[in-house]
Amino acid sequence: MKPAQSFRSVAINTINRWFQQKAAMGDVQPKWHPHLGHSHKNTDWKAFQQFVETHPDLTQPELAALWDGAISDRTISRALQKIGFTRKKRLMGIGNAMR
Repeated sequence: MKPAQSFRSVAINTINRWFQQKAAMGDVQPKWHPHLGHSHKNTDWKAFQQFVETHPDLTQPELAALWDGAISDRTISRALQKIGFTRKKRLMGIGNAMR
């Protein structure tokens, strides 16, 4: 059985970068990068829901054009899903006419 050669699993370039970071910063800890996520275009959900209820017959691009600020129709689509808005006319399924 051969001994494990774990030193070969790290590239020479990585080791060189670690030495450069140690010389420049004093340690080889990973750099901290804040993960802030994306900025939300819509934060006032009650106002958005009232806006949609006052314009129920408009398409998503038309809603995006009327909304205050720059917003895409895809963002409008995600916001509509978030508030539970649906274009379906009937919430219940159609029953069998023979019953």
